[in-house]
Amino acid sequence: MEKTLQNNNENAKLSDFVESIEYIPVDLGENYIYGLILHGYDEKEELFFLGDLYSLYAVQKNGKLKNKIGRKGQGLGEYIQISNVSFDTTNKDIFIDASQTNKILKYNYNGNFLKSMFDTQWTDKLASGVLYNDNNFIVISESYDYRKEGLMDMLFGFGILDTLGNFQYQTPPPALKIKDREAKQHIQFMTGVARKSINKYLLIPSTGRVDTIYTANNNKIEPYLIIDNGPNHPQFKDIWVRGEQHIKDNSYIINHYKPALESKNHIFFSFLHKEDEYMVIINKKTGATSSARYNKYHSMGFGSKPGKLTSNENPGFLNDIDGGISEYPNGLSSKGNYWIYSKSIGELQEKVDELTEVQKKNIDPEKHQKLQELIAQFDDPDTPVIILMKLKEEI
Repeated sequence: MEKTLQNNNENAKLSDFVESIEYIPVDLGENYIYGLILHGYDEKEELFFLGDLYSLYAVQKNGKLKNKIGRKGQGLGEYIQISNVSFDTTNKDIFIDASQTNKILKYNYNGNFLKSMFDTQWTDKLASGVLYNDNNFIVISESYDYRKEGLMDMLFGFGILDTLGNFQYQTPPPALKIKDREAKQHIQFMTGVARKSINKYLLIPSTGRVDTIYTANNNKIEPYLIIDNGPNHPQFKDIWVRGEQHIKDNSYIINHYKPALESKNHIFFSFLHKEDEYMVIINKKTGATSSARYNKYHSMGFGSKPGKLTSNENPGFLNDIDGGISEYPNGLSSKGNYWIYSKSIGELQEKVDELTEVQKKNIDPEKHQKLQELIAQFDDPDTPVIILMKLKEEI
C-alpha cells in the first residue's frame, strides 16, 4: 500500500478511466422512491434494478419503468423491508433478502414471484445479508461488538449456504482474534459492502483494517487479493476505535463502506490514509498498482461527514468530461464495462454549482452545457438519475 500511495496520480482525471458518460432520468410513473438504491445493471437485457428499502423496480435503458418486483406486505411473495438484492443473470432471476419476514424470495425479471427459497430466522443477530451466487448463497456475518460477546461462538466471517439454507462452509469470525477485555470495549467489526462484478463477489471482511479481500470459489470462501500494508499495518486491537485514531496511527485502512470491484482488465477498491480517501487501481495484466485521491475526510468518528476539498486542493479525480460527479462507483454493470451510479437531479445540480473557475477551464464546454441542459429539464430536484460511465479498455 505504501508503494501504491507513492504511485498516486495527483493529476488524474476522470477521462483517464472513463470513455463516455450517459445520464438516464428515471420515470417510475406514480411510484415514489425514498432514498434511491441502484442494485445492478444487466447489460445483456439492458435492465436496471433499483428501489429503496421497501420497493424494487426493473427499469429499461430509456429510464421507463418496466415492472415492479414483488410488493410490500406480509403475504406470499411479499416483503416488509429489503436488506439485499442479488441476481442470476443467466436465468434472469432476482433474489430478495427480506429481513423483516426472514425469507429469501425468488422472482423473475418480469416481477413474478417464483418461490420462497428458505427461512432465515436463524440469521437473526448473526448475519447481515444473504446473496445469491452460482447455485448457492453467500452469507455475510453480522457486525460484532462487545455486547455480542455471548454470541461469539455462533458468529462467523463469511459462509456458503446451499439452496435450502444449510451451511456448506464458513470462515472463522474476526472476533476470535480479540485477546483482551479492554480491546472488546472499543472494537466494532463493520460489515463490508458487497457488489457482484464479472460473475464474482469481492468480499471485504467485517472489519475496516484488513489485508485480504476474499471471493467465493467452488463452495468455499478463498483469498482473492492479498494486500501488503508494510510497516503501517495496524494493530488488531485498534481495528475500530472511536475518534480519529486512523489519522494518528498513519495506517492504511480498506474502506469497507465502498465495494471492491472487478472489470475485465482492472480491480478497484477504496482505502483511507490519514485524512484522505483513495481509489486503488490494479492492472490485472501487468500487476501494476496506482491510486487516485477522490475525497477528503475530516474524521471517521461517529457522525463525521466527508470533508470538501477547497479550490486550492487537487482531489486528483476531477470530472474533466462534463463537470459532473467524480466519485468512487456504486458498482459495476454485469459484464464489467460500466461504472454505475444513482443520483438525483438536485445532487447533480449541487455538484455543478461547486465547480470552481479553475476547474471549469479543464472541462469539455460542450458536454458541460449538455449536462446543464439536462438538469434544467426537471423541476423536481428529487428526480432520480442513473449514470453509466463506460470504462476504457486500458487505464
